[in-house]
Amino acid sequence: MLKIVIVIFVLLGCWKSSMAQSLSVTGTTWLPTVSTVTEAGNDYSTSTLTSATNQSLLSVTMPNAFFILVLTNNHYTVQIKSINSGASWSAAGLKIYAKRTGNGSGGGFSLLGVSDISGGNAAFQELTSSDTYFFEGNNYGTTPRTDIPIQFQITGISILAPVANYSTSIIFTLIDD
Repeated sequence: MLKIVIVIFVLLGCWKSSMAQSLSVTGTTWLPTVSTVTEAGNDYSTSTLTSATNQSLLSVTMPNAFFILVLTNNHYTVQIKSINSGASWSAAGLKIYAKRTGNGSGGGFSLLGVSDISGGNAAFQELTSSDTYFFEGNNYGTTPRTDIPIQFQITGISILAPVANYSTSIIFTLIDD
């Protein structure tokens, strides 16, 4: 009997690992506008621009085998980075930040509890070209956690920055751990 139990758990483990997790991002391109300088010698009225609280929405799917649904959850970590293109952000004194502004919905539940999400919401986090921890969560079953809202902020806005088009791509990485 012991051999059968071991085989079942090995098969369930293989089935679980063969199921794909996914992270999807929706939202619109953020094209912030700066105020107009109306008097010589003045700078912009603000050096910080902040997007809508739900500028981007993330959805995380972490499949789980039905049979082990009552025993385990699927823990995941989301990392974030920024890949700047065009003019040099650092030379211009510009920095970009991100913050999770809500929990989204879904994620499932089991006998162990309800899915949860934590991290990334206390303060804006500076983005660099290296993958950095952003937040983590647990999903139960096959229920995705959807519409996790993300807000962005740019600091260092100044008339002293060289005139150029500054752009960046924000990259989210899902880690099934």
